[in-house]
Amino acid sequence: MNIKELIAAVESETGRPDLTSSGLIGRTVRSTILRAHKKEFFIRDIVEDLLKGLKPESTTLVMNLPPLWRKFSVLRPVDSSGVPLVEKLTYRDIDDVFTAKGVLEQNIYYVSGASFTINTPTVIENLYCAFWQLPDLSNELKATWITEQYDQMIIDGACEHVYRKTGNDKSAKAHKSLWEEQVAENLMQNLIGGE
Repeated sequence: MNIKELIAAVESETGRPDLTSSGLIGRTVRSTILRAHKKEFFIRDIVEDLLKGLKPESTTLVMNLPPLWRKFSVLRPVDSSGVPLVEKLTYRDIDDVFTAKGVLEQNIYYVSGASFTINTPTVIENLYCAFWQLPDLSNELKATWITEQYDQMIIDGACEHVYRKTGNDKSAKAHKSLWEEQVAENLMQNLIGGE
């Protein structure tokens, strides 16, 4: 189902068209979709890209994070044909990027705010990256792999939130139970661990 169809299904289930017109159901459906995608790092949410022709002025490269970025799986400097120049870069927390002597570590990357920084012994001109990306939910006619495969799970998760907001605790609890059961049984079979 796409977002528009999910909104209609939640409105039908809850019997609250007033909450659709106020925007609450639309926001709730979108947040439930994101909540499902954020449950784990799913292989279907990985995006790959080969960035060519980078022109850094030093061996430290600072770039903006990709739109809707969640986490990197692999960052690896490559030659112009995509052959790795070094092993994949190692992720470091921003407070752990310097050696004991205060020198910036080599073959690492770290994330700071809306950008990421790579430090290597040589200038990087091409970079292979694979990362988990959240879905763009701006177009209500779009669907994600989760909304297509597990539409009822999204409906139940959104209904739980709507019922909780409107004070119907009994229905909220029932839909929460359905949501959790479907997440455990269906969604978790699509896992891949992060690195």
